[in-house]
Amino acid sequence: MRKLIQLFALISLTLVASNAYAIPELQLNIPGGIYVNDFDGDSSTVGPFDEGIVTNASNFNLQAFLKHGLDANVGAQTYYISTALLNSDGTAADIGSLIPNISINGTPIGTASWIYGTPSDLPTHGVFPTYYYPITFNYSTGEFVANGIFNIADASEGSTDGYIHTLSFNIDSIGANQALVFDLFAYETNPSGKSKVIFAPFSHNATTTSHTPEPASLTLLGLGLLGLTGLGRKKRK
Repeated sequence: MRKLIQLFALISLTLVASNAYAIPELQLNIPGGIYVNDFDGDSSTVGPFDEGIVTNASNFNLQAFLKHGLDANVGAQTYYISTALLNSDGTAADIGSLIPNISINGTPIGTASWIYGTPSDLPTHGVFPTYYYPITFNYSTGEFVANGIFNIADASEGSTDGYIHTLSFNIDSIGANQALVFDLFAYETNPSGKSKVIFAPFSHNATTTSHTPEPASLTLLGLGLLGLTGLGRKKRK
């Protein structure tokens, strides 16, 4: 019996370790979204709003997850979030149609602050080039949350320690046929002095849209994914 208990404990520890390992180091999350597998109901293609959490709220919180283990430079490492403006069909949007009163943490963001192109070294992954607004921030030790980080694409993988940086958005001004797509990334320098970009997997990004997903795409809600947050897309260039 004692050996059986020890074996059970070993299996449990192995499962916990493997679950924690499977959780990506960087993710974006929007509380209150709905997970959809196939947003437009066309399973033959992968669209920018497929396989993730969709929110159509005009006021929401965007959470940047940093998994414990990538936090050696908390307070010093700079992180970036690009806020990309797209049309609801996934094509690049015209900044001229964006009314300059989107706000982040209560601060209005005018059209002059948006940049056209692709953030340096970030794969285009079907989103860029388009207009985007760059956000920079640093994690702080006060943002540490024990067991607060989970895989937004699969909550069954459990949770782990990490940091959560939260931004409050008001996007009442964007058009009914527009969407925002968010990417979280940072740059690191290898021992040879060459810089490279590290980013949240494209199945762990976030987006907003005013459109409702096709009914068939809501079947995954039965798996208990309702209430998870953030929208992801398959990794593609």
